[in-house]
Amino acid sequence: QGKKKGRKTVAPSNWQGFFSTPAWEKVKGSNEYYLHIFSKKMPDVNWDNPEVRRRYFQIARNYLDAGVDGFRLDALAHLGKDLTFSDSDAPENEYGLAFDPSKFSNRPVLYDYLREFKKEVLDHYDCLTVGEVGGSLPAEESLKYAGYEEGSINMVFNFDTAWCNGAYGSIDKNPEDIKTNVFDLKNAFTKWYKVSYGKADLPFYWCNHDHPRALSQYGSVEYRKQSGKMLFLISLFLYGTPFIYQGDEIGMSNVLYDKPEDFYFDVGNRNEVPWLRQRGYTEERILTYLRRCSRVNARQPMQWDASPNAGFTAAKPFLKVNPNYLEGVNVEDEKKDPDSILNFVKKAIAFRKQPEINDLVTKGSFEILDYPHPDVLAFIHKHEGRALKVIANMRPYDVYFSYDGEVNAALHNYDNVVYAEPNVLKLRPFETYLIKE
Repeated sequence: QGKKKGRKTVAPSNWQGFFSTPAWEKVKGSNEYYLHIFSKKMPDVNWDNPEVRRRYFQIARNYLDAGVDGFRLDALAHLGKDLTFSDSDAPENEYGLAFDPSKFSNRPVLYDYLREFKKEVLDHYDCLTVGEVGGSLPAEESLKYAGYEEGSINMVFNFDTAWCNGAYGSIDKNPEDIKTNVFDLKNAFTKWYKVSYGKADLPFYWCNHDHPRALSQYGSVEYRKQSGKMLFLISLFLYGTPFIYQGDEIGMSNVLYDKPEDFYFDVGNRNEVPWLRQRGYTEERILTYLRRCSRVNARQPMQWDASPNAGFTAAKPFLKVNPNYLEGVNVEDEKKDPDSILNFVKKAIAFRKQPEINDLVTKGSFEILDYPHPDVLAFIHKHEGRALKVIANMRPYDVYFSYDGEVNAALHNYDNVVYAEPNVLKLRPFETYLIKE
């Protein structure tokens, strides 16, 4: 029920959802409201209701009985709510709304729901579960979800490495202000390794359907092949289980749509653009911002070949296809190119799947090399007298890295090794080595 404010009935609380709108929507013809922390087309269900939980468990069992191998549990962090629905004390915006995820994210009751899910469903199947818990969860808290001792699911995604170039909320930034913060990446990798090693399985990914394309964030369209391969050498040989978002294996990049309305497929953009216009931002700046940050960038049609609509559909797709599919950025063309990102990724995956290498990555120690280096991400795994190193230049320009000894690369995204001087590697744009010792 709504609450009385003078003669008017207003929403039960001042909560703002994730898409810049009130978290409450009034039911027409009544004084009742329903909660939606995302789109108003996605009402939140009440997990405090035992019958709701029972029905969800039944749905999960039906899929598992049909043979699926597990679930990615979307927005898992938001199942538990503050059922008092009281106003938040967080700062309110000009519309009287307060964005306060603590009202509906990572609340203690959630772990009770998951324990019941495990007991009633997961314990009875050999399946994999990966939960999405977003960016507001401290690493230590992740063990409550997926720790070997107290967790109920197998792994949890976090967003700590998803925006380390300053692009999030960057409407006021110019393109030259967007630069990968290599220190933030090093800190995130180290933090999650220390928390997870021996206590939980750790997934890793560069992007998903809620983020811009990894190549456009941390790589470069100008150096598509080099940077695409660089991103895979890092992700495939970091500690943990790598996840690949469809299209990254061919170097798909952000779209260059012509007008903000082209991004309206994303409800968040549809709500945000009018707000930005009201505040005087130019169409050019808004468009630059959306090309950089919109979730639509990751949702464009998969580029299978050079036929119309990149072979995705014979009908008209919801989203415009990125025209670079005609420039070789598609699966069929990359299959034929020995130097393509796709063929490099296949080699890298085959190398990672070797039992000796997988043990090095998952069972060995992990350490960042040359932590203070502002441009190079380098790390080493050690296990039973063996070592595996990755050295990656994350810049679109030459940098230098001290390295003792001869480089014998198991995988490398350039054709030769260049030394600036003895024991100093010259790393060309996005140059990356995988070295087995």
